[in-house]
Amino acid sequence: MSDQAWALIWPLMPRQQSAGGRWREHRLLIDGIAHTARTDTPWRDLPARYGPWQTCYRRYKRWLADGTLHQITALTLPTADHGWQIAVARRLHRGS
Repeated sequence: MSDQAWALIWPLMPRQQSAGGRWREHRLLIDGIAHTARTDTPWRDLPARYGPWQTCYRRYKRWLADGTLHQITALTLPTADHGWQIAVARRLHRGS
């Protein structure tokens, strides 16, 4: 994810209660969610560089349920290429 896209998204992220590196974790998980949308691969096949697939999947489901994911896509999709827009729309529609 570009720094420009992250600057739009980070205000939507849940605030952290204590000190630590959670902001990077949010960004990493968003990249993992984007990877599954772009490649249309199962969550279990998510490359380790995005963190545990279970964590990425749980965050995806939470953000889908609370509307955060729809806000993220509304902010980032207008500047994305057409193929990416289709991939994200398909993943959001399936909800999996």
